Amino acid sequence: MWSKLPAFLVRHRLAYLLLLLTSVLVLFTLDSTPATAWSSGSRTANRKLANSKLQGAGAVAVLDLNNFHDEVHGAVIWSLQQFAGLDVRLYRPAWRWYFEHSISSFWSSRPRDPQLLIADLREDHSIRHLIMTTSDWDFGKLGGELEAAWDERPHDAKFDITAVRHWAGDMNRFTGMAERGALALLGLGDHVANNLRQSVDEMLGAHREAGNDRAADAWGKVKIRTFIPVFPAGRFPHVGDSIFDPRPDGSNSMDMVVIQSTHFNEEHRNMNDIFTVLNSSLHEDPALWGYAPPNETTPRFTPLPDTSGVFKLYTVGATPSWPPEELKEVVMSRTSYAYPHFYAAMHAADLILPALGGRGYETSRATSTMGVAGSSDVPLLVSETQNAAYGWFCPAFGILRPDDMPEMEYVKLVRQGLIPWPTRGERERAMQDCMDAWTATNMDLWAELFAK
Repeated sequence: MWSKLPAFLVRHRLAYLLLLLTSVLVLFTLDSTPATAWSSGSRTANRKLANSKLQGAGAVAVLDLNNFHDEVHGAVIWSLQQFAGLDVRLYRPAWRWYFEHSISSFWSSRPRDPQLLIADLREDHSIRHLIMTTSDWDFGKLGGELEAAWDERPHDAKFDITAVRHWAGDMNRFTGMAERGALALLGLGDHVANNLRQSVDEMLGAHREAGNDRAADAWGKVKIRTFIPVFPAGRFPHVGDSIFDPRPDGSNSMDMVVIQSTHFNEEHRNMNDIFTVLNSSLHEDPALWGYAPPNETTPRFTPLPDTSGVFKLYTVGATPSWPPEELKEVVMSRTSYAYPHFYAAMHAADLILPALGGRGYETSRATSTMGVAGSSDVPLLVSETQNAAYGWFCPAFGILRPDDMPEMEYVKLVRQGLIPWPTRGERERAMQDCMDAWTATNMDLWAELFAK
């Protein structure tokens, strides 16, 4: 058996056996186990119970000043809309790139002018909760006005702030709301939440050492939780674009892989390693990938004629990627999609590769790729470290690889038939179960934060 394996796996036989066992178990459970089986405690929240907890909770305002991270808005609005009768008001600039079509199945209201928020908080005391989806930027602009609006309200009509964080950053600016007992922090992944806790602990200690017991006591009471940034994104294929070619439900191929990012520089995505391993694998066995090798007249790998299952790697983002010459018919870029096309392109993939760069995406900072993949019903290949860092991936979504296995090596093993792969129909049914469980978890979170 071992003689048929790539050299990488011959050196890591135990890792391969564990990887194979994990893949088989995931396939076995796709149709037989509800997604809530991988959850426990609050993650198995009953939606009716969550609804009952939010009776009379008051209106919820959702704010973004910067037009950043629309996918987080989609997830927040989706989870809030599951509560019967909850009054949700969105304050942000007009949607960009037709994002409203990707949320039209559950949200149709136009955004309110974000410049009106402070006046509304002062005049309309029915608003009891403010969610700042891009608080990394917004609180620095509005913090003083929010504190003043809070102070102006009577004691029985205060509001609280939930600050969504992509990274910990400077937390001192939130001290005023913490002292008012009106602050909660949400990390977009367990690793961000853990960094928030560490930052809060450090601030708490510094305040205590300086004799500022009021601030220390206040920070000690701030709730810090994880929010799962997913929602069922509306998808509309673009006619004539090969990335949207129909894929049958019974297909279990590994023909299309997508890497998503705004930019494909080393800071954001590790494309050099992706291209190096892919190029090496193509040279080893070009026919496995559906290609003829380069030659003197054609310096690129070219698709074999009359061959099904030709492999393509797409990069999808605001800018193109720049593969080496030999890979220019293997690697394709798609840029500046409208959101409905973007989510359709993600959904079309057999697998999403994070290909994370060097910005701390595994330790302290959230990447949009994780939520975008979940919202698109497509599996995501993650290392053991990434899986532990984010903490919310279900088995059908977060496909595990060993930390030291290159991402393209895993893709090669699937194409070789050494790792089993589900059909698209199986995948989509399992991903729906995951979406239901993620939504219930987020509902339980809001119920905890907003309950009277």
